[in-house]
Amino acid sequence: MDGVEPAAVRDGLRAFRPDAHRIEHVADVAGVAYVDDSKATNTHAAEASLAAYDPIVWIAGGLAKGATFDELVQRSAKRLRARPHRRDRALIREALARHAPEVPVVDLDRTDTGAMSAAVREAARLARPGDTVLMAPACASMDMFTNYNKRGEAFADAVRELAPERD
Repeated sequence: MDGVEPAAVRDGLRAFRPDAHRIEHVADVAGVAYVDDSKATNTHAAEASLAAYDPIVWIAGGLAKGATFDELVQRSAKRLRARPHRRDRALIREALARHAPEVPVVDLDRTDTGAMSAAVREAARLARPGDTVLMAPACASMDMFTNYNKRGEAFADAVRELAPERD
């Protein structure tokens, strides 16, 4: 192939940065990586995100908009320590019970402004060094947030609140 030098391809890949809220590394706290993939608003996007990490404390939930979670959970079960939260969390919890009953689930029944902070604190409690706390909701954000950007910002803010406590 003519025209593009391998070094230019390499440099381009190294310089690439995805847009905000798309598998965005927020921080490492106490040996745990915190990753914001708020843009993962459906099961296919969440599955791709979940496939990138192992082991995972998964923050999920929101408006399912008719989605089912069985296939997603089946394909990801071996990597998960999970905790769904928010409106349609029962659908995810039930899929976990069917396909990954060994995965501990914290069911956060809140929609107030402190809910994301509570979710991140619970995820931190479950996480061990080497884990990734991944917010890949597999759902829309409009149950609590204006859009996925605001949800991602709330996650990042909650991680930053946690960081001084855990360092």
